Formats: sequence, structure tokens, C-alpha cells
Amino acid sequence: MPPCFAPTDVDTSGWKTIRWYSDARRFTLRLPPTFREDSTVRFSHGGRAWAAGKRRLFEHNGMGAGFVCWPGDGFVGCSECQDTLAGIGFTLVSSFSVRDSLYNLAAVHGPRSSGWFSEFTATSPDPEDQRTFLAVFRSLREVSWVATRGTLFLGGHRLEPPYVFTEADGRIAVGGLTLPDVLPPRVPAPNAELETRRALRKSLLDLRDSLRAAGVDWRGARGVLSSRAMTSTLVDTVVQSNRTLQVRWPWGYRFFEIYEGGGSSQFGSAGAFEQTEDAALARLEYLERTLDEGGVLFLLGGGAEYVVGSAKAGPTLEAVNRLLNGEELTGTQGGLIPEDVRAQLRSPLILERRR
Repeated sequence: MPPCFAPTDVDTSGWKTIRWYSDARRFTLRLPPTFREDSTVRFSHGGRAWAAGKRRLFEHNGMGAGFVCWPGDGFVGCSECQDTLAGIGFTLVSSFSVRDSLYNLAAVHGPRSSGWFSEFTATSPDPEDQRTFLAVFRSLREVSWVATRGTLFLGGHRLEPPYVFTEADGRIAVGGLTLPDVLPPRVPAPNAELETRRALRKSLLDLRDSLRAAGVDWRGARGVLSSRAMTSTLVDTVVQSNRTLQVRWPWGYRFFEIYEGGGSSQFGSAGAFEQTEDAALARLEYLERTLDEGGVLFLLGGGAEYVVGSAKAGPTLEAVNRLLNGEELTGTQGGLIPEDVRAQLRSPLILERRR
């Protein structure tokens, strides 16, 4: 497949910038200022649309095959080329639709036959607009996930800001450093997944109640609950905080929370994270926000996390310093740092550098 034509005579000064997410990566795309987002368009698997008069631009995901040249499908003059946009390989397809008399330009990332794909599609009755749309596609840029504040410990090692996050194959790296892959792949039985989740949730709530009845305080109980949850092949990560324990499922940003005082809640989609249910994307948003708000974040081996809000960041770091200096913690300080966090602070893991 030939490389794509790169227009050099399109004036992009004054164009506005929009955001796009894919595979837990964050991108920007530039559009002419006359384009406005069209919220009336609906997509089965998520997407967005913009319009400027009769010109349209769509960004969407799908399952199957993206926009490719097929003979006899109502498109004429179809041609394809290969391009790399923001480090991602795209197939660019240009054609004319006989049905609606529109010139089409599509940029497809994904398999040509069947599978999950992401696609930009632009349409216009004017063939000259294809040069503009090519310039739009080629403006795609990746934006790093960067936190410039807060304190982060990775496997017991304290890192210095800025913290640049990347994600691949379910593992998060900070500045190119990642925790060792210490857990085997988790592959649940799909037909039993829902019932297994319900059973695990009930067993954890029952365990929480029995521990409380036995006089175990929340600091001790959440450690027991976290260890029990991580034995399940259906659990992705467990996040401990002062009042709750958050158990996260993989395959979409879903979790349930166990409260110290009783009860629980479930969260089934990621509407707060800009029309995506991608677990890794939501997790990166969460880590970045936690640190930029001045919090303390401990990323532990085995996929566990411990988060401290900005209000208790100072006392927590003081307790960490005392621990690393071999000093005894006060009763209050002991309640700030769970045992699994202390263990990795005392014996940090050997970090790996992602190539």
C-alpha cells in the first residue's frame, strides 16, 4: 500500500484543538474554527461528531471492519494509502459516495477484516475539502499523562516529579520504570463471571461484618479484605483509603467499594471520564488527578494501590520518613501506613525499565 499524500498548502493557523482517547493514550486533534460538536449523533460503541455546514467529521469505534475499499458497495474512485499518525499506523481511504454525492476520507486504525477498530471519517460535497481533512488527520498528536505535584512511591521507591505515565499490556510505567510482572494472567470463565463477582462481593461484605463484630479495627480489617480480594482471578486491583476499600474488575472501568461503617456501592461505567469505559484510561486519569491535587500514591507489586489525599499527605510522609529511618511510629502514624505498604518501603522491589 503506498504512503499517503501530505498537504503542505493548508493554512492551519487559528484552528482549535480537541481531545481524543484510544487504548489508554491521550491525543489532540486540530479542527478549523467553524466546526462545532454535534451532540445529536449517536454511536453504538462510543464516538463524537463535528459539523461545519455540509462538512462532517466523525470519530468512533466499532467491531468488524473499518472503512475500506470494497467493490460494488456504492463508492467509486476508491483509493487507499498507509500513514503513521502520532506513532499509530492508519489506513487512509478516499472515495466518492454515489448514494449521497459526498466525498469521503477515512482514517482507520485496526484490522481490515474483523476486530476492534477506531476510525475518523470526514465527508463533504466539495472534493477540495479532502486536502483540509488530510491536514486535520495529520495534526494528530499524542499528549503524555503527566503529574507535576504530589508524591509517588513505585514498589517502595520514591520517585521525583514530574511523573510521566504510560500503559501497555495492563502494566503502568512511570518515567519508563515499571513494577515486575509478579502475577499470572487472570483469565476468568466468561459464563461464570457475573455470579462469581456477586459471590465475591457478598463474601467480602460478610468478612467485613465478622471482623467488625470481633472488634478488629478498620485498619486491620482492610488489610485482610484486600488480601482476600486479590486471591480472586476476577479482581484487577484493590485500592485502600482511610474509609473505603475499592475492588476493581478488569475489562472496563468497573468497581465496588466497601465502606468502613457498613454497606457498599457499585460503579458500572466511566461516564465521568469523557465517554470511555476503558479501564486503563480511567486509571491513568485517576492517578494523574490524585497526584496533581497534592496526594500521596503508593503503587505496589501485584497491582495494588494505596492512596492518601492531600489533607493527610504531610503526616503520611512524616510517618514514611520515620519508618525509613528505623524509628518507631506513633499510634496515629501507624494507622496511616498499611502493612503491605510498609513491607515494600522496607524492601523495595527491583523495578524494570520498559523498552
